[in-house]
Amino acid sequence: MKRTVLALAVVTLTAGGEIIDRIVGAAGTDVVTLSEARRYLEYQSVFQNKELDLSRQAYREAVDQLLNQVLIRREIEISRYTPPAMSEAEKRLNEWMADKDRGLKMQKQLAAYGITEDDLRKRLLWYITVIRFTDYRFSPGVQVRDEEIEEYYKSNFLPQFRKTSPGAPEPSLDESRAAIQQILVQQKTTQATNEWLNLARQQARVRIFEEALP
Repeated sequence: MKRTVLALAVVTLTAGGEIIDRIVGAAGTDVVTLSEARRYLEYQSVFQNKELDLSRQAYREAVDQLLNQVLIRREIEISRYTPPAMSEAEKRLNEWMADKDRGLKMQKQLAAYGITEDDLRKRLLWYITVIRFTDYRFSPGVQVRDEEIEEYYKSNFLPQFRKTSPGAPEPSLDESRAAIQQILVQQKTTQATNEWLNLARQQARVRIFEEALP
């Protein structure tokens, strides 16, 4: 993914001059190509157990996410963060493969997309790394007040519990406190991550080249 932009019109050509790839986004001097965006969508199809979406909107969202990952990768390198072990990706992949139907579908997807299981493990490890790093980077500064927990309990937790478990004894606020605390910490961590990304995107002059999208 990491390349230097020599010109916005940089493309990859076959010997006959046919365009086979092109730049669709940039963050400073780092670029995202159309082929990388497609590969991202193929991985998402596998990880989310869904059909491959190659719509223009899907491509745009892929480019947007890949540009965010460029910025996160830079931050990881600066902080010298130690990524999780490959065994974590192995465990998750083995859980998916243990489901017979999903395992068979996944094998078909990998064959259709030309993705090896080793490639899949590495990409899965990267996604786990991104999640762990953003928690490591932003969650320590998150604070959740008691009144926020109480408000979430009344406005969100109880209504959802009543909807999914009608007639069941309702858990008390104290019984629900730890779970709600975790939910709110995650929400605030996500918010802090998004705020940082918005600033980092401005500083890196992130661009998506709409005219280059399929």
